[in-house]
Amino acid sequence: MVSLEGFVGYSRRCANRLLRAHCVRAVGPGLSLAGQPVRRMRRTPRALASLSLMLAAALTAGNAAAVTFGGDLTAVSDYIFRGVSQNDGNPAAQIDLHAATNSGYFAGVWATTINASDRLTHYELEAYGGKRFQLSSTWTATISAVDYMYEHSAAHRSGDYQEVAVSVGYLDALTFSLAYSPNAVRYWKGYRLGRYETYDADLSGQWSLWRGLFATGGVGFYYLTEPAVPRSRLDGYFYGNVGLALERGPFRLDVGYYAADSQARWLFPYAGNGDRTSTVAASVSWRF
Repeated sequence: MVSLEGFVGYSRRCANRLLRAHCVRAVGPGLSLAGQPVRRMRRTPRALASLSLMLAAALTAGNAAAVTFGGDLTAVSDYIFRGVSQNDGNPAAQIDLHAATNSGYFAGVWATTINASDRLTHYELEAYGGKRFQLSSTWTATISAVDYMYEHSAAHRSGDYQEVAVSVGYLDALTFSLAYSPNAVRYWKGYRLGRYETYDADLSGQWSLWRGLFATGGVGFYYLTEPAVPRSRLDGYFYGNVGLALERGPFRLDVGYYAADSQARWLFPYAGNGDRTSTVAASVSWRF
């Protein structure tokens, strides 16, 4: 039997996006970078449709009578994804809801608030699904797909994109993952350059120290395809983190130090304009 708890643990450490988001940075209420009026982008129906399809696929492939449901609520001091703040250093509220079969299929939806320096409220939604394979008593493999959707109060072009990933885990303590997107939106200093392929490799883990106290850490590399950005010499960047986590029943507290290449912040619209490329962030989660 494949443990849902194991999948949730993997999600919290590797996708616990602190502790992800692409849209055009606004320069004023109702204006894009080009100074043109914009309309509100709504992705909620799309999110529900994506989640419904993934749930239907999971239930069809697995045993509907053996489905379990779960989720978590999380508060973060900063929303960090692949080493870079997606929230301009602001706090965020996040929720995850998922279903899984005991044959390893799973599907769910994850959402976060985004409150960037433009002082407008934005939301990110992710519908995801996949299958986890129990290779042995200590090794697992996971294949998954994610549909990233963004709901903005100021954007005139969609920032949505899709990603597929494969990962291998050891005792739910060490995980190596590879991810590929065929259509990620590329930015540079707030300007949208277009859609291009991206690749990401990530190694993360957590190690038990004492009675629910864990050491956590990870390192990754995010590779960007064309176009080349003049004077940036940036076709990818390294990122990493180290920290501690404390678990008590359904609650978990994470505190970590996060760092990335100095130019990485320009690749995301909510990373802010400052020179900071490292930060300390914390999250508190309740699993249900």
